[in-house]
Amino acid sequence: QEVEFKGKLPFIAPYLFKGCTALKTVNVTADTKVIYDSAFEDCTSLTSITIPNSVTSIGYYAFEDCSSLTEITLPRSLKIIGKRVFWGCLSLEKVRCLAVEPPKARTSILDISDNITPVVVPQGSLSMYKDSEGWKATNLVEE
Repeated sequence: QEVEFKGKLPFIAPYLFKGCTALKTVNVTADTKVIYDSAFEDCTSLTSITIPNSVTSIGYYAFEDCSSLTEITLPRSLKIIGKRVFWGCLSLEKVRCLAVEPPKARTSILDISDNITPVVVPQGSLSMYKDSEGWKATNLVEE
């Protein structure tokens, strides 16, 4: 039900926990730089994940269909975020992105039909996010 990574873990492998419906909480180690594609896809019981400031990249579909996830904070170190990262996250009430510059995203990080879930961005960054692919179609709110 709970996973806490210890020691050095430079990445979380693709599909590592895909479909792990018992997984509820994940604490990612401070050494992790990449969360690869579909790493937590279809983890329908996942309610909490701590992503450290060391993470620079989150892959495609990484949290897709994590339908119990209610809130997530993306670190200020994030530079790249894959497509459809939070698609199907029906319980998601808030996404907070601490990165001052919008992480590079090719398509919307949220479900195309989801223009309600607030995506909170740092003060002074709103205009950059509004002009950025993958972010401009979301409900952006400045801190």
